[in-house]
Amino acid sequence: ERARIAILGVGGIGKTALALHIMKDKAVIDKFKGKSYFMPCEICSDASSLIQGMLQTLGLSVAEGHDPYKTLQNYLGLSLDPMLLVLDNFETPWNTNRPLDQASAPSNELRGLKEIPLVSIVLTMRAADGPGSRRWYKLGGHSGLPTLDLEPARQAFMLISNSQSENIENLDWLLKEVDCMPLAILLIAQLKKQLSLDKLIRKWNEQKTRMLKVGSASNRHSSVSISIDISLQMLVGSPNKECIKILPILSFLPNGVPQWQENLAQLVVESDIDLEVSVISLLDSALIYQENDCLKMLSPIREDVQIKYPTQKGT
Repeated sequence: ERARIAILGVGGIGKTALALHIMKDKAVIDKFKGKSYFMPCEICSDASSLIQGMLQTLGLSVAEGHDPYKTLQNYLGLSLDPMLLVLDNFETPWNTNRPLDQASAPSNELRGLKEIPLVSIVLTMRAADGPGSRRWYKLGGHSGLPTLDLEPARQAFMLISNSQSENIENLDWLLKEVDCMPLAILLIAQLKKQLSLDKLIRKWNEQKTRMLKVGSASNRHSSVSISIDISLQMLVGSPNKECIKILPILSFLPNGVPQWQENLAQLVVESDIDLEVSVISLLDSALIYQENDCLKMLSPIREDVQIKYPTQKGT
């Protein structure tokens, strides 16, 4: 039986880690017997580059004059054994040219691959829903993967930092400050190898998300700010980029906006914003989430938005 799984949520929530964990599961290894393929999609800007990347991942070459997609489809369709494709960061090819250039969007290609009987697909995506109109089995809650509970967050910190003992009250305070976001926990734990917990707390109070980085902090895995910025840039390039104007307002409301359909209009001074459409766009990006009827934003995202939009404070 083929699987169609979408691992969804905001950047830094652990989507890639979960996808890799699935690939390493014994039942998955036994089922696919070496035919599991992981493909990072962040460098794929459209359907063409996505297909080329998949061909390369599978080790296939295209004969001169032959269509790359047909070559891929025929290879997968003729396979006699189950095969697993893991498409990581699928939001890049999906959103880059959609809907501005539907001809180069990967919807048709993805639909075709989903119909191949022996091919299972797991994709990760910065979104609240899977791509296209076809149904995906969605991991996580309504808004995608949740953050960690406090006890697993504490265990992850202790394991990654190689700490034998810590002041639990102080550690729990810091973990709650970052809303137990997996990437934030990973980076803080790595910093803990060189710095004391008290020093980390002082740095958080002084720098907030600017401290959540390690090494050269050149990619989404080593910097919370870069990870969040990828989602922000996706919104900047979207047809409804005006929705970004709402983010600074939400960033200064740690308890969120309860009954937002009635109350949000009182907080937004710009009259040219379609609030309902903008909120839907932000929910789709997973930068915000809805808990009951309350719009909320994770602490690291709130702090990062405040840094990037400082002039919005007090509006």
